[in-house]
Amino acid sequence: LTALCDEADAFVIGAPTHFGIAPGSLLSILSRLIYSSKYCVEYKPVAVIGVGRRGCVSEAISTVKKFFEFSCCPLVSGSYPAILYAKDKESAEKDAEGLKNMRSISKNLFFVTKCIEFAAKNGIKPPQEENGIKTDISSIL
Repeated sequence: LTALCDEADAFVIGAPTHFGIAPGSLLSILSRLIYSSKYCVEYKPVAVIGVGRRGCVSEAISTVKKFFEFSCCPLVSGSYPAILYAKDKESAEKDAEGLKNMRSISKNLFFVTKCIEFAAKNGIKPPQEENGIKTDISSIL
């Protein structure tokens, strides 16, 4: 998996909503990948899309986004929260606004990926994270 992530220019993560959260299998994979090999996703743009029949889709998206927020990844959005309301393919095809937003996210992800590619070709490197600075909340209370 890390070899595939190394080769990728960007990521699109689809988070179906099961019982109000992203599925455990997705969270497990992301947890293991980011904990052991954060370097393979750092500074790569990510779009996180939630799919669900009704509520709690935003919570599933938020949970998945956190993995990439902790990895210095630019998060790509569209013109509205990245939600497709659907229970199956047929109902997804009826969510015109959701599909419009998915197209917007796709265009934005392409744009950001090309900007990063242009920067790299012109000697502009991603910012480096400041290492070793961690504050325990109890030390500032």
